[in-house]
Parts: sequence; C-alpha cells; structure tokens
Amino acid sequence: MEATFRIPVNALPNIVKSVKALFGSTAIIDITVKESEQDNHPDYSEMFKRTEQMRLKNEKIFVPEILDLSALANEVNL
Repeated sequence: MEATFRIPVNALPNIVKSVKALFGSTAIIDITVKESEQDNHPDYSEMFKRTEQMRLKNEKIFVPEILDLSALANEVNL
C-alpha cells in the first residue's frame, strides 16, 4: 500500500499515530520533506512595507525646473 500526504509541520505529533493505524506497526515508511509551493510565494505585505520605506526615504528628491527632461530622455535613448 502506498499513500501520499500533504501535512503541515505543526501536525507532526499526530502523524505517528495515524501512520501506525494506517500501515500497522511493522511497516517501513519513507518520508520525503520538501517545501510546499505556497511557501515560495513572496510576502506581499513585507514587499509593500519595504517599498513604502524607500518611497518615504526618497520623497524629497528635487528636479530643477530648468532641467529639460525631454532632452535628457533623448540623450539616454541614443
């Protein structure tokens, strides 16, 4: 018999009882541990906080009125 389980780590103490009940006490089991795909998603709230900190830090950037932004853009795109 073979079974695949997706179990959160905090449920580990109850797993041993469940495995013994399902497979019996003489069965040998192989355990593979890997991160769940959902754990690989970025923490968007943390990303927002960091971006907001950078925005507030750089909020006081001043662009002089005499600076010709169109000419600067053309120069960069050469």
